[in-house]
Amino acid sequence: MGFKFPNMRSEINTIIFSKNRACQLELLLRSLSMPATVLYACDPEFKAGYDKLIEMYPSVKFIHETNFKDQLLKIIKEGEKYVMFLVDDDIMIDPFYENCPEFAEFKRNPEIICLSLRMSPVYCYKGLPIFKDNKWEWRIYSPGGRFHSHHLRNWGYPMSVGSHIFRKEDILPVIISAKKITTPNYLEGALSANIVPNRSLMICFDKPKVINNMANQVQSDFPCGNFGISVKELEEKFLKGERLSLEDIKAKASEARDCFLKTDYKWETNNNNWLIKYKKNRFSQRGEDGILAKIFEVLEIKRGWCVDVGAYGRSLSNTYTLMEQGWSGVLIEANEERHLKLKARHQRARRDAYCICDFVEPSGDKSLDNLLKVTPLPKDFGLLSIDIDGNDYYIWESLKNYSPQVVVIEFNSISKFTDYLQPINGDGGASLSIMVKLGKLKGYELISATAFNAFFVKKDLFEKFGIENNSPEELWTPDQRDKEYVKIPV
Repeated sequence: MGFKFPNMRSEINTIIFSKNRACQLELLLRSLSMPATVLYACDPEFKAGYDKLIEMYPSVKFIHETNFKDQLLKIIKEGEKYVMFLVDDDIMIDPFYENCPEFAEFKRNPEIICLSLRMSPVYCYKGLPIFKDNKWEWRIYSPGGRFHSHHLRNWGYPMSVGSHIFRKEDILPVIISAKKITTPNYLEGALSANIVPNRSLMICFDKPKVINNMANQVQSDFPCGNFGISVKELEEKFLKGERLSLEDIKAKASEARDCFLKTDYKWETNNNNWLIKYKKNRFSQRGEDGILAKIFEVLEIKRGWCVDVGAYGRSLSNTYTLMEQGWSGVLIEANEERHLKLKARHQRARRDAYCICDFVEPSGDKSLDNLLKVTPLPKDFGLLSIDIDGNDYYIWESLKNYSPQVVVIEFNSISKFTDYLQPINGDGGASLSIMVKLGKLKGYELISATAFNAFFVKKDLFEKFGIENNSPEELWTPDQRDKEYVKIPV
């Protein structure tokens, strides 16, 4: 049904600035694995790109800029105690985890003014800064400092709005009192002119988490130039469904000797996630009905058994269409009212449905194995669908006595490419990357992924789909909600 993560809290209020760059912003959002708010401005000819992004990334909060300072203040005041700024040509090239020692040291040490995700010792090719545990005294590299030079100026510039993390208490008073903050660059200027005097250190990581591709600008008052493809062409390609290559940027970043790239973008032609073309909703949410139909066509399976954990009802269902087509099913729904409606519908239609009202647990009497053993379900049934907004990973992991040929399972669409896994009965579910690792352990391969549902088949069936690269980054495709989807009352 799509995670909203009401209790999955981040300590960092991530704010992204963007202007007329939906295409590059999509690359950043695809690489990002944390909640974010986008404050964007756009000329009329670029509005369609942001409209598309808003549908592609429902977990991201988009705010159309009308008054930069007032809106920024509202975002910061309502947010967490730490703030990270990003711009739309930043790209996350390595996962950032909030439990890392660098972030812990930043929070602990009052002398540190910011944690930079962009700076790194690997970029110190002329005049090595004086490091101690990835910390340095930034003032000696700032204008007038002992080691200030053109090549080292970034080491003395702590208030960048590109991928630095700050304390809310440091920046909020500055923004409130500043007379003119109308763009990210004016924000940077105000912060740089009002640095907290006793915070003399900056800190970074051994290797950069973010790189900036200088192929665009986020406002027009301080243009930084464009390289390669025009802004208009970027927008046109994006609206046609093409996307920028994240892997190409990561490869170039691994060889870079500066935290700023000046390179043309490479476009991806994704022939591996060909199943996504068959998206179609009848009762599903993001095209799963059509994808499953194509999967079973490839597998030459016309009818079989399905198991739906979190069956819900007719709407938001990955199995209801199959049941209408003559499949047998075990439908598990913990909500008593929904269970009764579900049972009544199938009984009226005389379908072969075993409706169970219970919470599925990762172990014990209510494990999936134990709930299924009282039904005539065959061991190698056709489809397992798990959508319970939480313990999905653990429920699949616990299944030992059955071997479904196809599995569709919900994942955390925010932490898609980083190995996030909630504690049992916690919040946040599991990321796509860690779900793929579980699949491999259980003998399954990923074949497609919608916005928040992953499709797996048994390893011996994988070659039937002709997929050369089934990495999560290759197969996950944020896509617009199907226009043909009509919500059906439960």
